Amino acid sequence: MVAAGSEGPTQHQLLSFLQSKSTDHLKSLTSHLVSDVLSDGAPVSGPRLAFVN
Repeated sequence: MVAAGSEGPTQHQLLSFLQSKSTDHLKSLTSHLVSDVLSDGAPVSGPRLAFVN
């Protein structure tokens, strides 16, 4: 999420380190990760994740 809030050379370095093409790619990956981790849809069980945008 730090990469999404950065700009210029800093963002480029973070994306390179994370092996991602863009912040949109990272957002998509995060969305899929959350869907997989919380796939049972239970409102009170399972892992709890928090993201700051």
